[in-house]
Amino acid sequence: MVSFELNGNKVTTNVPSDTPLLWVLREEFRLLGTKFGCGKSICGACTVLLDGYSTRTCTLPLSAVANRSVDRKSTRLNSSHQIISYAVFCLK
Repeated sequence: MVSFELNGNKVTTNVPSDTPLLWVLREEFRLLGTKFGCGKSICGACTVLLDGYSTRTCTLPLSAVANRSVDRKSTRLNSSHQIISYAVFCLK
């Protein structure tokens, strides 16, 4: 069982602790704005704020956010950076 703060609210989940945070946010908490992109922490589609810092969630295990603060609502991505990152990823 892992507890953490999500968008200002204390939450607890019984999802296996090695599950990527992205899937916990989407499947367990229905925060569908957090997207799957590359699955390699490159494109930024899965970015949230973890203790105030931009963090990619597609490769971050749930155990890494125990007793920490995850904020999806306040995430503000620079759209130019996101487009460039995605383009570079697609060209590889």
